[in-house]
Amino acid sequence: MLGLELERAIRKAWLKLRGKILSDPQELHRRLARRRMKTLTRPPRAWCIAIRASDRRITPAHWVISPEHAMDLNHPAHPYEPIEHEVTIQTHAIRRYCHPVRIGGAGDDVEQVAKILGVTPASLWHARKHGFFEERFLSMFRGKRGRPIPFINKSGLLDPGSANFHRPPHEIWGSNWEWLPTMFPEDFEQTVIRRPFYKKPASGADTLVRHPQKGFLRHPDDPPQLLGYRWLCPSCKKEVRTIYYPVPVRAIFDSGTGIPLLHSFTDPVIQKKLCDADLPQPPPPLFACRACHNIKFHSTIDAGFWNQLIACLTAGLLFGREVPKPPSFQPQRKNTRTRRLGYSAPIRRKVLTRLRLGLSPFKIAQDLRTTIGAVRRHIYLICREENVPNVHALAKKLNFPVSPPLNQIERAAARRAQVQQMLLQNCTQEQICQKLNIDRGVLCSDTKKIYRAHGIKAFGYRARRALAAKLGLPFLTEWDDLREKVATLRAQKQTCAQIAAELNVSTKTVSYLCSKRGQSAHQVRSVGPPPKESPPMAMVGPAETKPV
Repeated sequence: MLGLELERAIRKAWLKLRGKILSDPQELHRRLARRRMKTLTRPPRAWCIAIRASDRRITPAHWVISPEHAMDLNHPAHPYEPIEHEVTIQTHAIRRYCHPVRIGGAGDDVEQVAKILGVTPASLWHARKHGFFEERFLSMFRGKRGRPIPFINKSGLLDPGSANFHRPPHEIWGSNWEWLPTMFPEDFEQTVIRRPFYKKPASGADTLVRHPQKGFLRHPDDPPQLLGYRWLCPSCKKEVRTIYYPVPVRAIFDSGTGIPLLHSFTDPVIQKKLCDADLPQPPPPLFACRACHNIKFHSTIDAGFWNQLIACLTAGLLFGREVPKPPSFQPQRKNTRTRRLGYSAPIRRKVLTRLRLGLSPFKIAQDLRTTIGAVRRHIYLICREENVPNVHALAKKLNFPVSPPLNQIERAAARRAQVQQMLLQNCTQEQICQKLNIDRGVLCSDTKKIYRAHGIKAFGYRARRALAAKLGLPFLTEWDDLREKVATLRAQKQTCAQIAAELNVSTKTVSYLCSKRGQSAHQVRSVGPPPKESPPMAMVGPAETKPV
């Protein structure tokens, strides 16, 4: 069997590597730390006992139900409908009704198989349709006239609590899942609320079901129908179909949880007397929904399945690469993958039509009443079908009459190009915000990202000068322009008073720009940090705001 082959491979790998692992304290602690990872703290579904709320075998005969008349349709307090009730789960009921089921060698009729599984005969139709059961028809069985009676058969065991065709766990987990009810605590008792689940048919003419002889079987005006039961999860108080009880995984080490799964070895934590926090922590011993227990449903086709399987069966002390896969192990799907050829994809066509009209994905999602993620997925598939990288290339290839709008990333890229151009033109922050119709926070964010993209760590005029120097462009401020005008007029033998009157500035400012200090400050500002003391400058007219 595949489980025995895996057991031998794990035992052989541990005997080969345990000397190296136990002799290296750092390697041992690294592997023991895996027991606290999310992968190993999530109980696997193969080691969980499941109870369905709609199991027809939950009756007052073997389960403690309060009140007892809750399921009695003839009771005068609630005629023709069940009511909410409490079900007390005990050990004897778990061991009787959660044990695996086997169909006889010659098969049995559908009604009998549905009875031992706790479901209705109609619920087995989906599994029969997909070929899960071996089916044959017998005429005049036990003297019954009419249509041939279907007989179904399935080799192996069936899990009554499984929702996937009552399919058992993969055989790579071994046969220990069959004995999970026997590992159940002897004195366990938990009370869970169970509610009837009613559902009304959806409104509209499309929901009418017509029978060739009996006419319409269902109508939107019909009252809600009883479709089964739902558990009220003891932890999150949500209505769920199934509740689970995770059993501690029996690894190759006896950690005090009972008889180990494989040939037992002493746990390194116990052998070396390490901290008890490094021992495998058992899951909470109670029934709850899959979300509260955070149950992991493994699939053999997942990329990390083998590593997770070995980590579970060895309590995290071995990796998947250290245990060879058995030759008989082949990853396989539970459900056969089918591809619909010639599918018209009507929603995708609607998305393409709205893209032609120039609607954004948000507007398309509002129009089709779907999520923005679904619309983006359809757009991605359309671009992949047409072999184009984005929507704009799609519009160019299919000649859209209206160009599609830019998304957030494209709008930001176009805006930052304009911000960079205006920074090099020495525009103030107010001018940039007013022209681009953005606020100061967006401008500061764009400015930082522009400087970061060019590797500039300065701020203000220093950053603008460094950006212009990297791009090989000239950069002149109003002060530089004023200095050049003063130098030109000074070369024409004009006095400081005449220059100040012509340029409408103060005489003190002109004197400063004509001095050696003003010229040296210009050189220092061009190559280094600005001076600490700014020169006095009395400008006639509105004051200019210093840009970033």
